[in-house]
Amino acid sequence: MRFARKLTLLATMAIAALALAAPSAFGQSLEITNEATGAHCGSLTVGTHSVSGGCQVNAVSETMSNGDDVVLRQHIFGIESTVTECTNQFTANLNEDGEGYLTNQVLGGAACSREPCNEEASGGAQDPWHGTGREDDTGSWLRSVFCVTQDNQHSNINCTVDVPFSEVGDHNYEFGHANGTEMPGIGTAGFRCELQGHWANTGATSGVEVTHL
Repeated sequence: MRFARKLTLLATMAIAALALAAPSAFGQSLEITNEATGAHCGSLTVGTHSVSGGCQVNAVSETMSNGDDVVLRQHIFGIESTVTECTNQFTANLNEDGEGYLTNQVLGGAACSREPCNEEASGGAQDPWHGTGREDDTGSWLRSVFCVTQDNQHSNINCTVDVPFSEVGDHNYEFGHANGTEMPGIGTAGFRCELQGHWANTGATSGVEVTHL
């Protein structure tokens, strides 16, 4: 178990280094404004386990055409394992450049064996998941770090995935693929992950306008 955790930690560090080392391949940022006021989304205030400011979007997972909800898998040196299969909902606070954090994450469902990463020392407060909106000639996506753990064992699985999104009318957005298409993670030679899921904006907060630069 200790060896597996060390492999996961090393892979996570390598993923982070890869993401930071190649900004030119990361597309260009977005311009996010508040639909109701037209004002640019403000700056974010990030605490240890909380985020405020910016514009807020709520999303909830929907069952895909293959009958599954959100499925997260990992591959370590060619060995595949299903990390979790869950329903998922979250709140995203975004600034004017499309950078933000996912908070209030809820993983549920009878088959779900994981929960969002947290710290037992803080009473189980969840760690925000970082996300950055980008686009290129292939479309728009949110590069997000999914962090899940099992039974507070701190055997965290970090998976960085480009989740595509598109507008489906009246500034409502959908994320992922309803047909179950896999979204490969940003990985290394020895570690990679993949995500299947489809989320819809619940409209529980004021809408946002995404300006494509």
